[in-house]
Amino acid sequence: MSEGVAKRAKTMPVGDLDEKVIIYKEGMQRRDIPNDVTKLVCHPTATSIEANALEGCTKLKEVVLNEGLQTIGGFAFHRCKSLAIIKIPSTVTEVGRGAFSECIDLEEVLLKEGLKIIGEYAFCECLSITIIKIPSTVTEIGNDAFRCCKDLEEVVLNEGLSIIGRTAFEGCSSLTIIKLPSTVIKVGSGAFGGCTDLKKVELNEVLQRIGSGAFEQCKSLTSITIPSTVTVIEDHTFLKCESLTSIKIPSTVHEVGDCGFACCFNLKEVVIDEGLERIGRRAFLNCSSLESIRLPSTVTEI
Repeated sequence: MSEGVAKRAKTMPVGDLDEKVIIYKEGMQRRDIPNDVTKLVCHPTATSIEANALEGCTKLKEVVLNEGLQTIGGFAFHRCKSLAIIKIPSTVTEVGRGAFSECIDLEEVLLKEGLKIIGEYAFCECLSITIIKIPSTVTEIGNDAFRCCKDLEEVVLNEGLSIIGRTAFEGCSSLTIIKLPSTVIKVGSGAFGGCTDLKKVELNEVLQRIGSGAFEQCKSLTSITIPSTVTVIEDHTFLKCESLTSIKIPSTVHEVGDCGFACCFNLKEVVIDEGLERIGRRAFLNCSSLESIRLPSTVTEI
């Protein structure tokens, strides 16, 4: 009997006649797993789940991961549309690229201390997640990691996180508050773009870079304080923040990029400290409530 056939032979109905359970062993791949599997239980000796191992298993409802598991491979559970809960053991250090992307019924995700890497697209388009708590052992949230999680209302970021990747939370339209821990130094381009219900953002005094379009189309954001550690407000950073009423640009900022505050229709007050050198094209385009801006003497380019 070939190894592949032997592995497939481990797949069997257990309990309910409509339930098909698989015991996942080290090295099992997509070809070893039936499309109609409903439950996966990791063998106690498994240290990794292979890339794409359960991809497209649309009837998979339950996953039991073992303590001792270390990595979940790229797109391992991609498009497992019936999966509702996932609990990541404390021994897992990496959730791979796209591992749970498009798991549209996934409501509850439990991440434990010990996790280090949340890969690109890891939970992208998981439409039903409502809350996510990032362990302090995670230093970076990958690009697009939680993009378009439309029901996501609460994100808890812990001390230890340093980088929020590009478009990491873009399109999380139910998110209302975001508070950066003191360890975050970079918010990637478009990180919170299109978070239309985002009302409150607390940045920290260690933050060095706010990427282009980081808060673009955050239509409910009424105010924000730019930390004194930031030197550039990049292109489109606050584009179409329609509820923003005032902004203070500290002396450490030497450049406001193109369309930085364009189409902030309710922006009434802009206070710019000495130190600003360049204001990009259309930086305040269509700020129809803004009557005037006093430019500091340090501005040399508009």
